[in-house]
Amino acid sequence: MTALTHLSEKAVAEWQALSDQAVEANPFYEPGFVLPAAAALARPGVVQLVTIHQAGRLVAAFPATTGRWRQALPALSSWRHKYCFLGTPLVHRDVDAGAVFTSLLHALPAATGRRTLILEQMGADGPLHRCLLEAATASGWTTALNRCEERAALRRRDDSAYLDHLSRKRTKEFGRLRRRLADEVGAAVAAVDVSDDRAAPDRFMRIEASGWKGLRETAMASTVAEATMFRSICANFEARGQLQMLELSGGGHVMAALSSLQSGDGQFMFKIGFDEKFAHFSPGILLLIDNVDLFHAEGLDWIDSCAASDNPMINSLWPDRRTVSTLALTSPGLLGTGVRAGLRAANRVNELKRRS
Repeated sequence: MTALTHLSEKAVAEWQALSDQAVEANPFYEPGFVLPAAAALARPGVVQLVTIHQAGRLVAAFPATTGRWRQALPALSSWRHKYCFLGTPLVHRDVDAGAVFTSLLHALPAATGRRTLILEQMGADGPLHRCLLEAATASGWTTALNRCEERAALRRRDDSAYLDHLSRKRTKEFGRLRRRLADEVGAAVAAVDVSDDRAAPDRFMRIEASGWKGLRETAMASTVAEATMFRSICANFEARGQLQMLELSGGGHVMAALSSLQSGDGQFMFKIGFDEKFAHFSPGILLLIDNVDLFHAEGLDWIDSCAASDNPMINSLWPDRRTVSTLALTSPGLLGTGVRAGLRAANRVNELKRRS
């Protein structure tokens, strides 16, 4: 494990090369995302990069912390924060993932002083989740928690019939809203790709801050550190051709904006915002509808909404789902009852924070 602040340029380059060859894509664990996020959101030295090498080659990595998970349970935990929507470790596509995870579990107690491993929102519908569980069982580790949830996704269809499940009444309503919005601004309204516009991130943050997030000072523009983080992430992914910035615009107005990160064969929705002056026209939904056509034209295989599992808007709009899991593994000899009690306490703390 190496603190992010101590990584050399060579180490970061190896990390990026691993990201490009990962068996399961995760842009939220690429260096272009993790490093700006850590600079904005974490105390120096708290977040470390867990790495596994084989024959001198980096074959797996993920950012992690060794504190108390959710303030209750001492553990090595994958690093998650309010802008990270996937916790799947990066594992090279050409290696035996089971052997990689076995190596991690064997080394973890001595290397970190922790005998519990927690991975939050790890993809559970790909090969890595199964490989990790099998490696844990073979190594004598106990699965203390494997809590799965589904969130909205979109998978490629040859016929491009992604929204045919919507009722005729609802489809007509979206068309009516678009026409009314066009009348409001005096021009046709459509999604525009502004990914290569260096000013687009700041426009996005102004839109996000125009509503309740700005009033509550939870918008990214509310703090210098988070605004800098967002600009850096967008710049890093744009430089590698992995950024998609869309704006719903017309008549000189930008009504909604969507930032997405592309990695592997898919796209991950990162942040969406809309100008609340136009809220009664549902511009965010109209932009998501336009993005479906762009997704099909670009030839990607899927989109992960990265939304909460109980998000009613995206759940009703997109017909597909993907599964993510919060997984807790405990080493041999560690009393399972104590760990389970710690997990319950951690979940209670998290539920109280969520409600507040």
